[in-house]
Amino acid sequence: MDTWCLVSGAWGDALACYGNIIEYLNENKLNKSNIIYYGIDKKIINFLKIQKKIDNVKSLSISNPSLYFEYAGMAASDFSFWMKTTGLEQQIPNLIPTHISRFYNIENPHLCHRNFEINLSSQTKNISMFYLKYNPYIIFQPFSCHSCRFESHWPHWMEALSWILDNTNLNVVLIGQLTSNFDLRFKFPWVEHPRLINLVGQIDDMIEILHIVKNSKYIITTSNNLSMFSIIFNKPALVVCNQIIKEKANYYYNWIKYNPNIVLDFFISLNEFKQEYLKFSSV
Repeated sequence: MDTWCLVSGAWGDALACYGNIIEYLNENKLNKSNIIYYGIDKKIINFLKIQKKIDNVKSLSISNPSLYFEYAGMAASDFSFWMKTTGLEQQIPNLIPTHISRFYNIENPHLCHRNFEINLSSQTKNISMFYLKYNPYIIFQPFSCHSCRFESHWPHWMEALSWILDNTNLNVVLIGQLTSNFDLRFKFPWVEHPRLINLVGQIDDMIEILHIVKNSKYIITTSNNLSMFSIIFNKPALVVCNQIIKEKANYYYNWIKYNPNIVLDFFISLNEFKQEYLKFSSV
């Protein structure tokens, strides 16, 4: 019988799911798994297809963000009911819930499977030229409105960016989305500086962003998918958490609190951040 696992969510969710799949395959002495992907970013499908532990990938995608969250919550809280509602109970009755469900987030919040190899598709010529032009550089991603609403982000991000630009000789690459599909009040503030490379809203391919991240000196970010890929890439990251991660997504909080990340909580002051940054950047 073929092995089928569920991957649900955005990039950070997919990465965590893939770690769980690898653990499942190792425990059961299996070589590969097939995937049902449930989410709104179809580029994750291509990412999954090129992973060495993945065979076939089928998509149960949805274009409406509000409906996606409704059904994702259903899958996490009542997987059997979700299977019936989607019709997958009849099509793939042996589907394994390796997504971040109640089993992980509530019952086993420390069961985080990291440290695995991933494949990235080839970088474009433009990205290759980017390294040559701007190296060495820092990645700076303060906002992730797929992770939480704007007001739940650390409130001192833009002040921190200005201070870092005044206290480093390195280029700073600013990344993120200009607007959010999930928080219509959000618009990324515009920033200009001679050593700031502002890529906000300019790259819509996460794989290209990951190539840029992988070749950076280090990362400064909120508690998002980059704070997970930093662990996989073994790339030092200074992470300031959003307000809700410990309450709503404790599993992911535990996932990112791992070397080489330095993880700071939401209520840290700007002065405390500066002190932590100086220690972090001097290593």
